[in-house]
Amino acid sequence: MGIKQHSSQQFLQAVTENFLFSKTDKNGIITDLNDAFCESTGYGKQELLGRSHRILKHREMDTKEFARLWQTIRAKRVYRGMIKNRTKDNRTVFYNTTIIPIVKKSGKIKEFLALRHDMTVEIKALWELKEIIGDLNKKEQMMMHQSKLAQMGEMLSMIAHQWRQPLSAISSTTTDLNLKIALDAYDQNYFTAKLDNINRYADYLAKTVEDFRGFFKPDKQKSLTTIKAVVTSAMRIIATSLKNKNIRVTTRFEENTELFLYAGELQQVVLNLLKNAEDAILEKQLYQGCIQLRSFRREESVCLEVTDNAGGVPERIKEHIFEPYFSTKTDKDGTGLGLHMCRIIVHDHCKGTLGVRNENGGAVFRLCLPLTPSFTAETSA
Repeated sequence: MGIKQHSSQQFLQAVTENFLFSKTDKNGIITDLNDAFCESTGYGKQELLGRSHRILKHREMDTKEFARLWQTIRAKRVYRGMIKNRTKDNRTVFYNTTIIPIVKKSGKIKEFLALRHDMTVEIKALWELKEIIGDLNKKEQMMMHQSKLAQMGEMLSMIAHQWRQPLSAISSTTTDLNLKIALDAYDQNYFTAKLDNINRYADYLAKTVEDFRGFFKPDKQKSLTTIKAVVTSAMRIIATSLKNKNIRVTTRFEENTELFLYAGELQQVVLNLLKNAEDAILEKQLYQGCIQLRSFRREESVCLEVTDNAGGVPERIKEHIFEPYFSTKTDKDGTGLGLHMCRIIVHDHCKGTLGVRNENGGAVFRLCLPLTPSFTAETSA
């Protein structure tokens, strides 16, 4: 019995150090909470003890979700969901919430234990992403706007692929920890390792949001970057999609000179070229698709080549593929603006060149950016 009590104390210590923690009686009246919960809500302990959690309820929170919450925990099941609350100073906060019913030996509910993780920053970042996307039609020319919107559905699909594994891992980890709690089988090292894993997954999700925000956000000014940095950023977005389709990607960076340009626009070009290569490979139903990216120096330019093994571009259409509204895809799959906007970005915005040739059973798209004073790091100093 003494071992169990000691184990429970260690568990409660771990919980109070890593979560917003509170306990209520069977009627939902707060009986205990930790300092992190008070700091997040802005209330002091004495203001919350003996009160219902309704003091934190946000007027915009869906009443059906609260009904589901109570229906779940009164049925002695663990509730998991996103709760929208308000703080003492009327700030809106979002908590990823787990509520665990504590059941007596008699089978009756004794109390409820609630663990919360503050997701306010992540939720607001997603809102900002939505606002940025909504403002594209006001801040970019119509054709650029259409081109980016055409990629939006693909980007959202990629987000789903990027998030599926870490979200599944977080869910299975929390289920595992809840089971350990129910069995009173607390092990400090085990719980610490699992909580560290959850933090790593959360960091990965936050970084993914940042990558996609960077893609959709219109460039306001030029910045110093390298071909390697742009390709790496683009690959973080599309790599999972390519891997799931059995497409292998290799990179070779022979030149890493800094350039002064619109990095987000160049990332859009790289993503478009990668997506076109992916589509060509899938159309040919290749068992092992391959895409190669190589950067190198050519006279006074830095070049990037994107090569696939999908058979190349038919000669009869090669001279037309950069024209506006020309597409080899079906109407539902393409707008005919992708490559046209890539050429505008490279030619007009970056003063470079973009072309295509067929080589060794595949298409090779080459973009070259000049090492003129306007685009090199020396000028920006």
